[in-house]
Amino acid sequence: NVYAVGDSDEVESSMLEWAQEYYDNEGIEYMDRYYLDDYIEINDISDFVDQEVDNMMMMMDDDDIIEEAGYDKDEMMDNMGSLVSKVAEIKEEMEDIQTEREHLQEVLDDLEVEDEDAYETEEYKEIEEQQNDLEYEWDNKDSEVDGLDDEINELEYEIENLLDTAKDELRDTKIEELVSEIEDEGIDYFIDHFGYAIDDVINDYNYKDK
Repeated sequence: NVYAVGDSDEVESSMLEWAQEYYDNEGIEYMDRYYLDDYIEINDISDFVDQEVDNMMMMMDDDDIIEEAGYDKDEMMDNMGSLVSKVAEIKEEMEDIQTEREHLQEVLDDLEVEDEDAYETEEYKEIEEQQNDLEYEWDNKDSEVDGLDDEINELEYEIENLLDTAKDELRDTKIEELVSEIEDEGIDYFIDHFGYAIDDVINDYNYKDK
């Protein structure tokens, strides 16, 4: 057993000095794992993680990448189809409204032919009011079409760029998950997954003394 006296900083320094001497004389494979787990930590695994994640994603089909990233391309296409159909439906309604407005205008013109003061009659005013209502309704539907067109354009852009978006998001997620896994498992991650000896892990994967 190894004992050290003094305050916490002095104890820490003594333990590190002993560990270095033990490592130099005996080799790391003879050191107790509990000590290694306490005094060895990850330095920089970014290059390793990047390469591992890139290799994972190279083995995935495009559809799998999109699905695992949480997207449903078929559903997006269906949504766009529904929006396109809705626009077509509204435009048909707008054509009907326009036809009705033109018909009312013809009625007004006929009334004026029959009586130059027809614009003062209740009938004339009621027809004008109907025209105004139809114009208001047409404008609302026109605005609705503009909004739907914006949605269609946005969705179309998302679909066109879906694979790139899914790749970026999934890559970030996998990097975060792998880093977390390595930090949780420490040295054992490389030993269990790759069969490395402890000293190889420390040398090859940038572990360092705390």
